[in-house]
Amino acid sequence: MKLARKDLRLGVLDRPGDVELRPINADLVTAVVEDQWFDDEQANRRMGFGLGVDGRVLAYEAFKMVVSGEVVTATGIFRRGEPVGFVAWVPKSHDGRRVAVHMHLAPNAQGYGVGPSAMSQWLDIAYADGIYRVEAEVLAINRPVIRNLTHFGFHRESRLTSAWWMGDNTYDLIMFRMLRKDWRK
Repeated sequence: MKLARKDLRLGVLDRPGDVELRPINADLVTAVVEDQWFDDEQANRRMGFGLGVDGRVLAYEAFKMVVSGEVVTATGIFRRGEPVGFVAWVPKSHDGRRVAVHMHLAPNAQGYGVGPSAMSQWLDIAYADGIYRVEAEVLAINRPVIRNLTHFGFHRESRLTSAWWMGDNTYDLIMFRMLRKDWRK
């Protein structure tokens, strides 16, 4: 994979293979459930988007959906062999060609290009497997993810006002989408 100058500014890893997608295993489950990702309180507050909610609560709730396997399908994200996150997707159409994707990364894996590398790999696999439309809903205050989705070629489709609740507060969500024909142009 040849990296463009703009990729280097985003912190893309300098060695291919540093990030790989693998089936979820016991190490990944342990890392989430035992809160190893959230030992640093400052990172924990940042992961809660400064909304007064514990980042570990958000991660745990997302991960409970993943390990239940009822509706969500997921794969683990590993950096240099260590579990650092997961990509989960939910079918949004009867034939499975339209999916919603969610990625969660440990705080210590953020800012090093792990997310973009994992998303790139996942999109390659998804589109090769026949998925046609990928959607992502993002909190409007989550600027790093919005920047990364835009960098990847996702298109902003709408803003859902007061669509996400946390405690007594509501927050806007932004809906993004990418079609298979738009990937790797």
